[in-house]
Amino acid sequence: MLARIASDAGAALRKPALDAQLRKLGLLPAPGTPAEYAAFLDSERVKLHSVISRNGITME
Repeated sequence: MLARIASDAGAALRKPALDAQLRKLGLLPAPGTPAEYAAFLDSERVKLHSVISRNGITME
C-alpha cells in the first residue's frame, strides 16, 4: 500500500503543472521513495542535533 501511494505521489510531483503550483506557494517538490525520504530525515536529524549541541539550545 505504501509503495503504491509513494509511486502515485511521485508521479504527481513530476508533473510540470503541479510543480509550478507548489513552487508558487514556496514549496520545493522532491519526489522520491520512502527510503530516500527516511534517509533525508535521518541526515537532517544529524545536522540539527549538531547545531543544537554546538549552540547549547535547550527546550523551555
